[in-house]
Amino acid sequence: MKKYDPFSQLGAIDQRLFQKPENQKTSKEAKKFASKPANQQTSKQKKKFGSYLSPESIMELKKIALETHKKDYDILQEAVDEYIKQWKLST
Repeated sequence: MKKYDPFSQLGAIDQRLFQKPENQKTSKEAKKFASKPANQQTSKQKKKFGSYLSPESIMELKKIALETHKKDYDILQEAVDEYIKQWKLST
């Protein structure tokens, strides 16, 4: 009985997608040559922060992010920045 090989019907290029690269660089070398994502190239340094939001707020946040083609954390950052700006103006 022949064993089923799920990759047998894939082309050579498709099969390479599922194989481990032959000459992997060390993580240090990879970091040296990798460019920073666009959201980290700004002058502001970002730090992870955890908080609680209602499920409704999270869903709306995700909808806005999807519609504007942005990351949810960027939308949240914009909202917090705007809130802080308005708060400073009112004090």
